[in-house]
Amino acid sequence: MARLAAFDMDGTLLMPDHHLGRETIATLARLRERDITLTFATGRHVLEMRHILGTLSLDAYLITGNGTRIHSLEGDVLHRQDLDPQVADTVMHHAWDTRASMHVFNDNGWFTGQEIPALLQAHVYSGFRYQVIDIKSIPAHQVTKICFCGDHDDLIRLRIQLNEALEERAHLCFLCRRLPGSATAGVQ
Repeated sequence: MARLAAFDMDGTLLMPDHHLGRETIATLARLRERDITLTFATGRHVLEMRHILGTLSLDAYLITGNGTRIHSLEGDVLHRQDLDPQVADTVMHHAWDTRASMHVFNDNGWFTGQEIPALLQAHVYSGFRYQVIDIKSIPAHQVTKICFCGDHDDLIRLRIQLNEALEERAHLCFLCRRLPGSATAGVQ
């Protein structure tokens, strides 16, 4: 019989300040000592999760990027699902009527077109951060997910635009999460 413990990160293991608590770290270590396989399922990037687990000297299966990647205990990719390149191209190159910031993720990291320091609060523990680049320069066939962050009402309007443009070609998840200041995380 397999012995496995699976966890979500945000809102489950991570404290409100985005750190793992001492008791949580001790519990995870005890589970590993008892030969229980650990699995972390998260919307976070694999690069960030590897850093977090490395600082704790833990090995685990990783389900990252909202399920776009699954990695073995050894770090090998077991499952890979990128965004359809036509969908990625449409989203990255269309002139959306929004003030929301666009964030593109691929195996190389997190990319955005502008500095938004408030978004880094959720990553203080790991130090994971975005790279500011021209989003349109990212090859559409290398995109795992795209997310928009901004004002709630603006994101609702953007979701309508995205649904109209993409129809059934992509899954739109609307997530409203409070971030520092007045920002909210949005459509992905």
